[in-house]
Amino acid sequence: MKNHHNLILFEDEDFIIVNKPAGLLCIADGFNSDLPCLKKELEHVFGRIWTVHRLDKATSGVLIFAKNDCAHRILNQQFEQHLVRKNYRAICFGFPVWNQRVCEIPLRKNAGRRHRTVADTLHGKQALTRFVVLKRSLGFCELDVFPLSGITHQIRSHAAMLGLPIVGDDIYGFFQSRHKTAESPLDKWEHRLYLHSLNISFYHPRNNDLIDFTAPLPESFQRINFQNQ
Repeated sequence: MKNHHNLILFEDEDFIIVNKPAGLLCIADGFNSDLPCLKKELEHVFGRIWTVHRLDKATSGVLIFAKNDCAHRILNQQFEQHLVRKNYRAICFGFPVWNQRVCEIPLRKNAGRRHRTVADTLHGKQALTRFVVLKRSLGFCELDVFPLSGITHQIRSHAAMLGLPIVGDDIYGFFQSRHKTAESPLDKWEHRLYLHSLNISFYHPRNNDLIDFTAPLPESFQRINFQNQ
């Protein structure tokens, strides 16, 4: 794997912490197994590894792979018991009038031809996402996001439902192209989803110590200069 050292944030005998690039699949595509994926590339270097959790192809940031079956089982249990804490960074369209908000809209995944995650109060699963406003400027905002449940596309779907679709989201960003102007703080934006898995904390599967890891913000996030309002 080329430049794999640039992606590895931490490694020990039980797991690997990776800073996943945007645009790369976590695991093999179900329809085209020839597409590049992070797990396959890492296995060329580390041998067999186990998938603990996933990020969307378009999302960058911190990701865990287990290096043995025991660590995989223990880490999976922590996810199932909601012991793992995750912090994402997002840049969204919109100007929220609130500073913090928890979205509790139940979600149902794989709806329609685009397999979107949609609101469904009757058949959906409980979903909780906490949004914290960091910056606001010219119809855009930067948010810290804390998913308190783990449903596919949860952050992207909840953000759009609050009227704050994530920049670069071609599934949930219904009106984003109309908001890119010459005065926009995103005039130097890249063609990507502006969602980054910033930090994750969990208990070490061998000694049970609480540990956390941070994936630095991509340059595409750092280049954007917001004027706090």
